[in-house]
Amino acid sequence: MNVFLNFCKSTVLATLIFWMIISPKSFEVDTFLFVLLSMIPVFVCCVVTIALTIYPFFSLFETETFDKKAVFNTFFPFYAIVAFSLCVYGIFLSDLEFYMIAFFTSAFMTTSYSWVWFSKEPM
Repeated sequence: MNVFLNFCKSTVLATLIFWMIISPKSFEVDTFLFVLLSMIPVFVCCVVTIALTIYPFFSLFETETFDKKAVFNTFFPFYAIVAFSLCVYGIFLSDLEFYMIAFFTSAFMTTSYSWVWFSKEPM
């Protein structure tokens, strides 16, 4: 998969998940501008997170004998456990603040899907 395409798909997914969680509480027509503007910092977060924590697994460990599926099956379960634990820890540190729950939920879901996107398509 094209890395930039993964960044863009992750940005859209993270933005949608975040705003779907907080929209029943505070979504109005004027909020749509904020949804579009929020894609800029979400894109930066996605790029940093994927480039530092997911992409290195595929670029370092993928060989002809150890393909994308093998990288996914070997490392994703451990990554998911650590990511989930850190997200739950962050939620509890924030005293279950509504926006932090939305942030960590979207972060966990987006990184999980990013692993799948990397493992399914050729780079």
